[in-house]
Amino acid sequence: MDAAAEELRLDVWRFVRIMVALEAMPESAARRAWGDIWREIDARLTRLGETDAAAFAETMMESEVVLPVPDLGVLADAARALVRVDGELAAALAARGLPEARRAELEFERRELRRTRKSLARRARRRGAGQDAPPASPSPSFPRRSA
Repeated sequence: MDAAAEELRLDVWRFVRIMVALEAMPESAARRAWGDIWREIDARLTRLGETDAAAFAETMMESEVVLPVPDLGVLADAARALVRVDGELAAALAARGLPEARRAELEFERRELRRTRKSLARRARRRGAGQDAPPASPSPSFPRRSA
């Protein structure tokens, strides 16, 4: 597969977590590669958050974003961002008096983002070894629409 044609598909909520973490990494390849997409999605989510909570939730959880992956640096930056998020989630989970429902949400997020980080690392290793794999397709059991 041509490196320029490589893409990454992520649920919007995962992308939001990565991009918020990348705000602390202003010179990152991922932030440069995905900045325009981030600004568009962030603006859409901000509008929805102010006007339509159900559409906001649906966009976050049921939509995905297709991202270009021009080089290994982009995958590495996204993985580093997820390490940062994992630390933030660990700290939040350690808080005293955390309501059980919130704990369950944070544990779910942490588990899923760890899977995403591992997937990015595997993909970077394959790509670094010249064994590009086609991008993952959305799960057939959940309806998806691209963001």
